Amino acid sequence: MKEVLKKIVTMFLVMMLLINSSAMLIISEAVDEIQILTNNKNVQFIAYFKDDSGNRVSKISKELNSDDMKLYLELSVEKEGYLENANITLKNSNFVFDTQNQIDGISQISEDSLNVDYIGAGETKKFEIKVQAKKNESYNLELLEQETQIELKANYVNSQSSNTEITTTRRVQWEQTSPYNDENSGVEINQKVITNTNAIYDGQEKRILQLEVENKLNGNEYPVKNTKLEQEYENGTYEPLSVVQAVEICKELVRIFDEKNINVIRVGLQNTEEISDPKNSKSEVVAGPYHPAFRQLVESGMWYDAIVSKIKKLNVKAKKVEVTVNPIDINNVIGHKKENVIKLNELYNVDLIVKQDKNIKQGKSKIEVIQTYEN
Repeated sequence: MKEVLKKIVTMFLVMMLLINSSAMLIISEAVDEIQILTNNKNVQFIAYFKDDSGNRVSKISKELNSDDMKLYLELSVEKEGYLENANITLKNSNFVFDTQNQIDGISQISEDSLNVDYIGAGETKKFEIKVQAKKNESYNLELLEQETQIELKANYVNSQSSNTEITTTRRVQWEQTSPYNDENSGVEINQKVITNTNAIYDGQEKRILQLEVENKLNGNEYPVKNTKLEQEYENGTYEPLSVVQAVEICKELVRIFDEKNINVIRVGLQNTEEISDPKNSKSEVVAGPYHPAFRQLVESGMWYDAIVSKIKKLNVKAKKVEVTVNPIDINNVIGHKKENVIKLNELYNVDLIVKQDKNIKQGKSKIEVIQTYEN
């Protein structure tokens, strides 16, 4: 009977040990997710995000253009002593501190580091810091899921005035997701009818319909920074048009509008500090058919096509051609950086002479061959 009891007690003890070990394991795993301890038992450091329920998490998925993304830091001295000259630095990060942060207890802040001057015994300082996705001149898609190391360096002084250098690292991960999906393509189009009536035009009754159309292309057809198109451009799934391709397309579109007597008020993007050559570090444009004189390229291309077409219809081997236009059109006829003059000479061996006459209607021209290869 005693042997049976011994076996039962032994089994019970083993089961208790297993249960306690499992409990300790579970607790250990929970603590590891949000690390607390440093190389000194009196100094604790925590770094985390908050999910939608307000829970502390070391990893979070959120849109890369989020304007409410925050990193939470807690730094404390437990029983005695004090902490001084604390520096917290972001390492290998896909986000930066918003330098507009003005937070009590932080003496200095830059995009990748901040300083905390002093924390006394029994004191905990909690910081809620707004962060933004990193914006590099060239973007690596690996950054979207980059794990960030948050390094703490500080000096701890205990009650006996003994100094200890505090060094520890926390790891967090902001998995940056696209701000667009199938339901939210980033395109907004609104229109309203201004005029809808019948009128006599050229002796016939016509219906006149006038629409006011407003559109907003959040992603645009330029891969601008922090958009879905930028990601697709970087991974090779989206290839933007070249300037030449874009000009050819726009030439046809402008011709259609001209034939319908519709005035095109803008071709291309307005040049600003943010919308400029992708090579400019301040530009938000990553790639694509950007050109500061894009409209002139389109209109010059249309003039070039018209001149070539008229010369071919003359059915002579022209050597020198004189084109007379309204003064308003002269720059477009010559072309951006004399492109039309150069192309005609290189492709057709034709010398182009451009003259102006204010009596010629804008958009019209008079072409005369003043020398052929036969004479």
